[in-house]
Amino acid sequence: MSLVCLTDFQAHAREQLSKSTRDFIEGGADDSITRDDNIAAFKRIRLRPRYLRDVSEVDTRTTIQGEEISAPICIAPTGFHCLVWPDGEMSTARAPEGLRWFQLYVHPDLQLNKQLIQRVESLGFKALVITLDTPVCGNRRHDIRNQLRRNLTLTDLQSPKKGNAIPYFQMTPISTSHCWNDLSWF
Repeated sequence: MSLVCLTDFQAHAREQLSKSTRDFIEGGADDSITRDDNIAAFKRIRLRPRYLRDVSEVDTRTTIQGEEISAPICIAPTGFHCLVWPDGEMSTARAPEGLRWFQLYVHPDLQLNKQLIQRVESLGFKALVITLDTPVCGNRRHDIRNQLRRNLTLTDLQSPKKGNAIPYFQMTPISTSHCWNDLSWF
């Protein structure tokens, strides 16, 4: 099968992945209303063609935060790539040679946050994406039915106090009391 569009890649991935992995990737919380709204919004995006323009030489370079990239296409910060590839995010981080961003779910353990930030800074990451929209994990029904959380481990997260990897289902959610002042130490 030739993979020529996103739908082809999605169909190919479905053939390769386990049901629990497909459910995790494609799923949303509760009735998946927000996920469905996001998909619908993405489908409404249109590229507006411009005619009678010289496009014999096209340069897609641009800058983000003062860093030049070859095209305005980036890999969004996401997690649990280990579900589809043995070394997970490590492979994803090696793939692009561009600007690297790190997604941080602000953990109540301040030392853990600092440890992660220092680690990714030392690895050459230039941007920190702070995710605050998950003070309580969504009710992801498919993941609960598949008992997916019991099988996931956050191997890159080592608590300075415990010194071992943190199982996903034991991960303390971010504080429900975070406010702008809490971000001042970043």
